[in-house]
Amino acid sequence: MSPRAASLLAFIAVAALLGGCRTSLRAPTQEPAPWDLGRQGRLAQAPRAVIRDYVRDLRWTSGLPSGYALPTRYPALTRRTKRWDDWLSLGASGAILAYGFAAFGSGDPARIENVGHAFKKSANGAALGVAALHVDPVGMLQFGTSAITTGFATDLLKTHVGKLRPNDRSDTTSFPSGHTASAFASASFLHTRYGPKVGVPAYLAASLTAASRVAAGQHFMDDVLGGASLAMMVNWLTVRPLRTPSGCREVDCCALGWRYEFSGGLSGASRNQIQVPLDTGTPIDIAAFDHGNGSAVYTAATLEWSPPGTPHQFAARLLPYDVQEVGTFAAPTSIGGITFPQAIDTRARYTANEFRLRYRRRIELSRAFHVRVGPQVSLVHQKVDFAQPGLRARGSTLAWQGGVHGFVGFEPWDHVLLWAEVDGLANLDSYVAELRAGIRITLDRAWDVGVGGLASRREIRGHDFENDFNYRALFVSVGHSFR
Repeated sequence: MSPRAASLLAFIAVAALLGGCRTSLRAPTQEPAPWDLGRQGRLAQAPRAVIRDYVRDLRWTSGLPSGYALPTRYPALTRRTKRWDDWLSLGASGAILAYGFAAFGSGDPARIENVGHAFKKSANGAALGVAALHVDPVGMLQFGTSAITTGFATDLLKTHVGKLRPNDRSDTTSFPSGHTASAFASASFLHTRYGPKVGVPAYLAASLTAASRVAAGQHFMDDVLGGASLAMMVNWLTVRPLRTPSGCREVDCCALGWRYEFSGGLSGASRNQIQVPLDTGTPIDIAAFDHGNGSAVYTAATLEWSPPGTPHQFAARLLPYDVQEVGTFAAPTSIGGITFPQAIDTRARYTANEFRLRYRRRIELSRAFHVRVGPQVSLVHQKVDFAQPGLRARGSTLAWQGGVHGFVGFEPWDHVLLWAEVDGLANLDSYVAELRAGIRITLDRAWDVGVGGLASRREIRGHDFENDFNYRALFVSVGHSFR
């Protein structure tokens, strides 16, 4: 498995598993299950009771000033004494991993692609089958709501974004990945509704589906990150746990220390100059290619942890970026030791996948103003691919960088945050400078939405090529906080 596919799998899996442990605020009930006809006594009451509980669970209650906060905690699969269902979950996880890694290890693109096809086809059946085994019609309705909403949103974005696939320039439905969205809709439902015994194997299958779509050349990383995030967000909005274990009862004591945010929008580059190899190739500005260009999508996913009662915050941030351009060279051009002739359509593909870790400390300046500052590190993997009929040249580089992060927040009204943040990263040969700003509106304790803009400037010099890249983006963001 490639490093970028492995990093994507790990990031999404951690965010999803943690997100499944979010807080659901609703009062517990000791009443028997409404669909239990033996206890209810009358057949006509069961459908009405199912609909009643379904509607009750969908109510937005996480912002209520009173009530109960019931964190969805389940027994760990790592406990020393295991039951049969623990071993069944671990066995299913092992079988899924064995199947996936055997396919990736073969190096056969068709076999790798079949991993995604297989898990996508089985995902919905697995979710409904587990719900049937639990005799859970409310869960079936919740899964239907989540899956249909995810599918509709995926198709809508595919139609209107119009992003080109990596290996098929005639197909403009690359973003977001439908296979990934379908697999994560089922996996996140199983984990949220029934806990990790079914959720862990399902998330492994969904993550391998995402990795297979990238490895088979059907999607870029931002496509599968968008599909997975969309499915998980819809699930967290529409699905509630079947059981609400005992735990923290008062709302005030249930601080939501975790937050997952996904940002997405459209971007444009004013300069994207590539030189392959370093110092000897011809500098090429692929942002100047002037026809046949696909949409460039900006995506970013951030997983934050703020220990309750402290000013500290830790975060992992995934920033995939790709763009495909078609243009012609005005003169013979040397790329990777290969000379490309002029006046022939040339496809240029550029990807930059970055992973950042940061720490920042909150400092209160006044009731409305606060800042956050701290260090961060970054690992960025960049690749370029130029192709003409019968000619192809590639280059790649991997760079570590360190730097600082700064954030300024202003809250003029309750639930409204105006913010700006800057990132500065550098090493001996490279640097990155980014400025982001926007507005965030808190809807309730668990959800927030926002809009913002980004300006980025980077210059990366690696062992294989040099990249001078300036781009801007406008985006919307959705954040989900959980415990």
